Amino acid sequence: MKKQELLKYLKEAVMTEERIIPIYEKHLKSAIFWIKIDKDKAEKARGMMDKMIQDSRKHWQITKSLMDQVSKEDRDAF
Repeated sequence: MKKQELLKYLKEAVMTEERIIPIYEKHLKSAIFWIKIDKDKAEKARGMMDKMIQDSRKHWQITKSLMDQVSKEDRDAF
């Protein structure tokens, strides 16, 4: 794969993650607020939601780092 093509896909992935993380956070927090579940289950759901958001942020960082690394490479095939 050519460098520019790989960078294009990585940039798309980074931009998608940047848009999706706040949407996840908003929708999941709203869902927990509006559904009628007991406090313990709500806390558990909130913890799982926070973990998912944290994992998404880590994935974004890894993808961004990979994009930066590829852009610095001299080679044109990956």
